[in-house]
Amino acid sequence: MSQTTRAHRLCQKAYKMGGQDLQIPLLCAVFKAYMEDAKDIADINVLAELAESTGTMSKAEVCSAFPQNE
Repeated sequence: MSQTTRAHRLCQKAYKMGGQDLQIPLLCAVFKAYMEDAKDIADINVLAELAESTGTMSKAEVCSAFPQNE
């Protein structure tokens, strides 16, 4: 089990950036990563990969918006 605060914040940021059209693909990717692929969605690198793969944000944007020590 992991802390999901970063994942929630990232999904909220995606919604603010582009509404449901941007948020839903990211949200589905986060659910799949956690439930099917057993990835740690508290890991900023995992979230950055998911955001980039869904076209939400680049890895660099995610890492700068959500620092590791947060």
